[in-house]
Amino acid sequence: TLKQLQDSGYRITSVLWVQGEADLVLGTTAEAYRQRFMSMVGTLRQHGVEAPVYISTASKCLEPSNGGFKEHIPDNPIVRAQLALSKNGHGIREGVNSDALLDRDDRYDDCHIGGTGAEKVSRAWLNLLRGGSRLEASR
Repeated sequence: TLKQLQDSGYRITSVLWVQGEADLVLGTTAEAYRQRFMSMVGTLRQHGVEAPVYISTASKCLEPSNGGFKEHIPDNPIVRAQLALSKNGHGIREGVNSDALLDRDDRYDDCHIGGTGAEKVSRAWLNLLRGGSRLEASR
């Protein structure tokens, strides 16, 4: 918990938010996503976490067996909310775009990030946090 981290002397320097696939599948609106995200950020701030919050572009969940869709539409309510939030201020910054970065082979069930996907996403976060640009295309 935040209190345990703080009591142990740890200082949170960055918050990485990679979430949104289930929201797209469930039909969450952009406004509901925004409100819930800002509530989470508000809770962090109330507990003294002033670190930047990086919000990923994450909405891709394919295949009906996962509750997802056969085809991914990049311009969707969750992505629109994520991009708007990253430009809204309040210490919120744009994170890794896992929708664009990962291809079919990087998700073990066409939704959840698998081995090669985890490696790509980890490298992209490292690059971003070290001050590089975010990675948007599969490499």
